[in-house]
Amino acid sequence: MSTPTSSSADVHCARSGRFAGGWRGEALADRLRAAGLHLAASAAVAAVVAALVVLVWYPGPWLHAVGGLTLIFLVAAVDVVIGPLLTLCVFDRRKRSLRLDLAAIALLQLGALAYGLHATAVGRPAFAVFAVDRFEIVAAGAIERDELERAPVELRTPGWRGPRLVGARLPEKGAERDEVLFSAVASGVDLSHFARHWRPYAELRPAVLSRSRPLADLETYKNEKEIRAHGKLRVEGKDYVMRDGDICHFLFAK
Repeated sequence: MSTPTSSSADVHCARSGRFAGGWRGEALADRLRAAGLHLAASAAVAAVVAALVVLVWYPGPWLHAVGGLTLIFLVAAVDVVIGPLLTLCVFDRRKRSLRLDLAAIALLQLGALAYGLHATAVGRPAFAVFAVDRFEIVAAGAIERDELERAPVELRTPGWRGPRLVGARLPEKGAERDEVLFSAVASGVDLSHFARHWRPYAELRPAVLSRSRPLADLETYKNEKEIRAHGKLRVEGKDYVMRDGDICHFLFAK
């Protein structure tokens, strides 16, 4: 009687059997390991990008003022989830096209990240415009290039490390004033978006100071309605001198 022997083909078949189906045994473990590594790498890249956006494009209070946190979360979540999930689906060492599949996933993920960064850059707060009696935040993509070219030369460059402070002066009369007022009523495009009427912030600083009010009033009465009810909301002349505790009234337009 002869003793059974195992050929190399038998061994190959036995090893391949452990990957049968692709979602059991070692095959599943391989998929999970690959997806886990991809998830860790994606999360690291997303953290670096998020830090750049928060610290540079949306510094300080601007992140919450313009809703940037929601946008950053959506971009990061989509980018972090897509790649590892696709890797989990396609990873199989037996596939001859595995490298090509992983390369395609990486390109898709980079494309999604690039689009997200573009959307975040366009939505960043580029200008803080004082218009009439309030500050409005204007996003980088909210003003057409042709309109921005009509601003004073020194005010045409959008801010990249937080918004630039500028002022907007409403024309006193004539067709330009009518255009601004009609635009605000008809389409919601207010004075702050008319770059042709922008002026250096220093020119409107007296108007800003005249419309400020003490921080203590805000802390005591909590909202503008109560402040008005208690007669604390006031408009001062251009000669008003700022006092410790005074604060400007900010309204943010998204």
